[in-house]
Amino acid sequence: MPAPQLANRMGAINFPQTHDLSLNAIRGQMIYINGENAPKLAQVLYGDGYLTPA
Repeated sequence: MPAPQLANRMGAINFPQTHDLSLNAIRGQMIYINGENAPKLAQVLYGDGYLTPA
């Protein structure tokens, strides 16, 4: 299983390479994660964000 990349509305957190991706390039490959589901993740997510395969 690929390691996840975590990004939020303020930009990528700990994954600077995601700044170089256009939204169109990754559209359909992202899973929306809202803040209520964040505690279920191993990584900390502040607010709403997206989880993408690395």
